[in-house]
Amino acid sequence: MSTFPVSIAESEEEQVRELAQMMNRQRAVLLGPDDQRHEIPDSVYRLLLSVLKIMQEGKAVSIVPQMQDLTTQRAANLLGVSRQFFVRLLDDEKLPFHRRGPTGGYI
Repeated sequence: MSTFPVSIAESEEEQVRELAQMMNRQRAVLLGPDDQRHEIPDSVYRLLLSVLKIMQEGKAVSIVPQMQDLTTQRAANLLGVSRQFFVRLLDDEKLPFHRRGPTGGYI
């Protein structure tokens, strides 16, 4: 799974705004290729609303599964800090982590 941040392009701002308004006014459903309606589970619906709100604020969104192992570089990128700073936090035991692999690298 890719964890790179996603943001909306200027050309999509209006479309995202309209989608967020529509989803806040009435319950959205998915329409399949066979024109069959599919309900969106509550948890997924709330997630979609949260993502739309954040993106409307001009912020990028990354979705990372809980308890996913990350390299120190990937974790630093997600947090918006340098890898060196992130490793220093680990060395100073400011963040919980575990080591993985034959070289005992940070995770």
